[in-house]
Amino acid sequence: MADSLLEVMAVCGLAGPSWAPWRTLAKCIDGVALDPQEVRFYTECTGRTRPLTEPPAEIWVICGRRAGKSRFAGAMAVRSAVRRYPQLAEGETAVIALAATDREQARVLLNYARAPFTESDELRPLVRRSAWSVFRALVSRETRWGFDLRTGVTVEVRSAHFGRVRGRSYGLAIGDEASFWQSEDGSNPASEVLAAIRPGLATLNGQLVVTTTPFSQSGPVFEAFQKYWGVDDPRILVWKAASRTMNPLLPESLVRDALERDPEAARSEWLAEFRDDVSALVTHAALRAVVRIGQPILPPVPGRTYKVFNDAATGGGQESWAYSVAHEETIAGQLVKVVDGVWEHRPPFNPSEVVRAIAETARVYGCASVTGDAFAKGFTDELFRQVGLVYLASPYPKSELYVRAMTMINSRMIQLPDDPRLLAQFIGLVRRPTSAGRESVDHAARVGAHDDLANAACGAAVLAGEPGPGIWFLRSGMSPGRAAAPFAPPGSPSMEQLLRESAIAAELLRQKQEDVDRAVRAADAAPAGEKGRALATLRAELEQRNDAEHAADVARQRELEAADRRRLNRWGASHWHS
Repeated sequence: MADSLLEVMAVCGLAGPSWAPWRTLAKCIDGVALDPQEVRFYTECTGRTRPLTEPPAEIWVICGRRAGKSRFAGAMAVRSAVRRYPQLAEGETAVIALAATDREQARVLLNYARAPFTESDELRPLVRRSAWSVFRALVSRETRWGFDLRTGVTVEVRSAHFGRVRGRSYGLAIGDEASFWQSEDGSNPASEVLAAIRPGLATLNGQLVVTTTPFSQSGPVFEAFQKYWGVDDPRILVWKAASRTMNPLLPESLVRDALERDPEAARSEWLAEFRDDVSALVTHAALRAVVRIGQPILPPVPGRTYKVFNDAATGGGQESWAYSVAHEETIAGQLVKVVDGVWEHRPPFNPSEVVRAIAETARVYGCASVTGDAFAKGFTDELFRQVGLVYLASPYPKSELYVRAMTMINSRMIQLPDDPRLLAQFIGLVRRPTSAGRESVDHAARVGAHDDLANAACGAAVLAGEPGPGIWFLRSGMSPGRAAAPFAPPGSPSMEQLLRESAIAAELLRQKQEDVDRAVRAADAAPAGEKGRALATLRAELEQRNDAEHAADVARQRELEAADRRRLNRWGASHWHS
């Protein structure tokens, strides 16, 4: 039965001149000697000077799209599945694990690995001589997510979750597209998943294989590239190559057109270059160093000035409504911004009920005002006035809040609550430079990514200790937790009117997005020679418009804040002393 990876590749149909680049990689993985031409290709893809003489423990294959990564990984799974594992204890199973962002994506690898074992009876007469028949006889059970072999080996799909990959003995573990592994909160758990897998490879001397298209300059894939590419380490091999380097049959025009449409994305997807316009805001290590372990929420302390920051949402989309409380205090001789807690309301929800919940929290911490962005102006500020709170527009845009918070995290001048969703959202934040010279920080542009809690926590932390309305309860002798009757300034609209205004604001935002989408489609439909120029012109126009809107928003926010402070001075004392 085939044992070398080269033999299994031939059985799986990975033959012919177009698969020569992958055969060179296969020889490296098996520690087989290379010929002079293969040595030159090996040096080009690994940056190393000495070829491997024994199989490495980890193989990181960083290649562009359509390079053949999944089919090659399937062949590796087949080779490991037909091996014998004498180290197994009685009743123990050797697992060939195929992990991806989700199980459906991992089934692509499973289908490639399953094919040699499950050749159909109908097609067999058409094959003059099939090496697959030997493999087919080994199958004892098949499921949607894997199959068992009579040799005590199981090939199965595993989702990329660190809590679901422990306690198994792995003959091989393949991580597909690890650059894009993430949780529903936008975090990238690849480092935790890989750390949980590695101990399971020790018993059977299994290999860890990571195949992925590169993305941002952060996470375990980029860290492995930085640390091991070009380094003659016999344990870890990092192989990096463009799509057409590994798959010469790929049309050059496909890559050229992609580079013309979106150079940054295309260099990542087809040329296997890490994007320099996307990087993580904070590292795992820096974040862990400022977490208040085991304390998600701190109670209020009399005499402290607290700030409440609010990240509003309509309740009808995918975004949560989040808010946070923070204060500033001296810890070990250093001023530290302490985030006392974060709260989240996931959709669907009634905005008026959320505002009442925020009002109760604000009263517990002795706050007479809530700060947030200019979201649906005329909606949130009036809703808060209905419950006796003044809504102040934040003097900082969201990206600036994140950058300021990043500085506090790296210098350990902030203390964050032990809230898993909050920390996951922090890890999922990415930073990008803009043409205006500023940095844009937001959650990754992926399905399921959110930053509501992170935005609220950063806003509260940045504003904590700054001049402005803070404690009215404590200043007037009212202890934290005492209820206050809500009031509304004369002429305030009804709740129904506020909700109607919110719907109008949401509709205006939707129409604006549709206008942008139509402009993008029109530019994308331009002739091939003009498409890149049209998209670049549109991008410049949108950035110019965004810069102008940002400047107008800042000016408007300052005017609103000044007006709100005047209202607070006019109405606050009589209300909170009553």
